Amino acid sequence: MKTKPVAFFFVLICLIYPVFGEGIDRLAGTIADAVGESLKDAFQKKASIIRFENFSELTDQSAVKFYQIVVSRLERQTGVQFIDLMINFNNGQGEFNESAAGDISYPIYLKLIRNMDKIGVGAVVFSRIQDRIIALKYTEETVPKGEREILDVQQYGFMELGFARVIEIDAEPQLLDFRTITDLQGEERFYFLYPDKIEVFGIIQNRLTKLLSVDLDWERPYYPAIKPEGKLFVAYHNNEGYLAVGTNFAPLSKMFRFEELQWQELDGTDFTPIRLVDINQETYFLGARYEMGKNYFQDKIVLAPFADGKVQTQRQYEKQISFHYSIDFSTRDNQLNSVHLVDLDYNYRFLGADFEIATTDVARRGSSLAALDGQWIAVSAYTEAPGSDKLFFYKIDNSARQLVYEKSVDGSARFLTNGTWKSMEGFWVYLEKPMPYRSEYKLQFWQKNEPAQPQSPASGKEGGE
Repeated sequence: MKTKPVAFFFVLICLIYPVFGEGIDRLAGTIADAVGESLKDAFQKKASIIRFENFSELTDQSAVKFYQIVVSRLERQTGVQFIDLMINFNNGQGEFNESAAGDISYPIYLKLIRNMDKIGVGAVVFSRIQDRIIALKYTEETVPKGEREILDVQQYGFMELGFARVIEIDAEPQLLDFRTITDLQGEERFYFLYPDKIEVFGIIQNRLTKLLSVDLDWERPYYPAIKPEGKLFVAYHNNEGYLAVGTNFAPLSKMFRFEELQWQELDGTDFTPIRLVDINQETYFLGARYEMGKNYFQDKIVLAPFADGKVQTQRQYEKQISFHYSIDFSTRDNQLNSVHLVDLDYNYRFLGADFEIATTDVARRGSSLAALDGQWIAVSAYTEAPGSDKLFFYKIDNSARQLVYEKSVDGSARFLTNGTWKSMEGFWVYLEKPMPYRSEYKLQFWQKNEPAQPQSPASGKEGGE
């Protein structure tokens, strides 16, 4: 949802630096420094650009790169806490996460314009503490043709560097979902969901070893599905382990609590539980309902209070959204941060914590999606070519959303989920690889590929002192 223009009465402060030769970088640095100077007394207060318009001759992707440089400079400003809220940019207009803008003390308006052979940028800084505009800044630069061409390059080669595959393991063809969790003893556990059972594995002597199995006896009515699908939830709440399963062939989900060294079945629910979050000092399950026998979810999000090991179905309520192939909820410190889904037209939609649509991707995406809490979203590609796929990684920290990395994968992504491997956080992807006479199935773990840290002189010595 785009932010709406706000009318102010304001005092004009004009700062003009007609400097030539360093183009966009100089333009971004000058306006960022000028805005930072106006916020030098705003210690630990939040500031954010909440409206960005491009009326210059720069293309949208060039304007986005300019915005990124400005943001990186503002994030380095001392004192003020700068938050990036932009989630999309189309047709010269930025789209921002309005649900997160309510906490911003200093909203900023940014505008690119064309002035003869120069590109200018203006910034207006408003104080919600003083309820008035505190500064208006302007600067302009000559941006050479060559620099504009560099700005307009679509792919610099950086997008392949972000995530790396850490491990690949053989998987079964009927795998519906996969989850990882660290138990109360600090041991990593791996949960494999199949139509009729859940298998739990641990790492013993560096190998995945089966520890136990949970049978799933589904009650009637039973809806045969050409492609069975399901989602698995596993987490600790108040030091008790809970497990939940929902599928597209059984209208009631199953729920379990870990007691006496085994999973004891509890009352199920009429929706598929996906996440536990805190809302108004209460714990809620967030979930959705499969359309029975189909490979997609209905057009509602379900919110149900959860206390004392019970889902309080009499108090649950629903939020209307679109029908969708996949959905996940991004949380931070158990608070809902944003909602992400792929609808039946293969549009990736970003919703704020108020469940209002903030933006929809122009490019079509695949039906698989997962959120790594408060950090990243991974989405598969929309492709009709069997055996080839791509993963798109969106950075979503601080309620913004930005496509940063993409990676080709050998196979078709059947589902994505967040998780860990040997305490490393990342994404698991379940792939189908077509072969001449059959398909192979693999589980791959993808981790953020952090740059190597330089060694201190002491750590590089041999033998020590």
